[in-house]
Amino acid sequence: MVRAHRWYVLVAALLVMIPAIALGVAVAHRPDLILSLVDSATVDSFGRMYDPANPTTGRLRDAGTNWSMFGYYIGNNIGIAFQCYVSGILFGIGSLYYLAFNGAFGGAIAGYVTSIGFGGTFFPFIATHSAFEVTAIVLSGAAGLRIGRSVLLPGRLPRLASLQLAARETSVIVFGAAVMLVIAAAIEAFWSSAAWVDPVAKFSGAGGCWLLVAIFFLRRPRAD
Repeated sequence: MVRAHRWYVLVAALLVMIPAIALGVAVAHRPDLILSLVDSATVDSFGRMYDPANPTTGRLRDAGTNWSMFGYYIGNNIGIAFQCYVSGILFGIGSLYYLAFNGAFGGAIAGYVTSIGFGGTFFPFIATHSAFEVTAIVLSGAAGLRIGRSVLLPGRLPRLASLQLAARETSVIVFGAAVMLVIAAAIEAFWSSAAWVDPVAKFSGAGGCWLLVAIFFLRRPRAD
């Protein structure tokens, strides 16, 4: 189903990556630009979370246990994916917005922590779980774009019938994305945030996870 909707996936990926790269580069050169997205208190929290002295990388010291953070990450990630998908019913505009905003937000964080010298902590933290998290958000956004097209351009079908068809097609993608987000949350809570894990190990794990994701979606299904 993902391959059948590959053009939606491509558009969703570009909507995430282009703002992420643009804001990442811009904020790395002008850190004050991040204040156009978040307030100063949130900016300060980013600095504390990715400070190499922080024993729990990626979260504040009093943010709770790994298990509580696992639950938080599941809720947060699925909430973002849900926004990207369901808001597509607004003629696809909602999905466009949430994909671009989340890309810009992530890029701005990356640019800011790099500018204050914490990139060596930040990038090993995000590398592994992003294989599942970013892919799932892109897929959810792609499904939302498909929903939006069914409302905006229903073709010969009545608009409601077109929407129902799109919902049936994309439900497989959304359920699969939800599973990927649970996997991402587990990695983020128990592996990515562990300061004792060497960055080389995290980057190696990231390479393996990205390879697994690529193989899963690019492999040809065996004919029955």
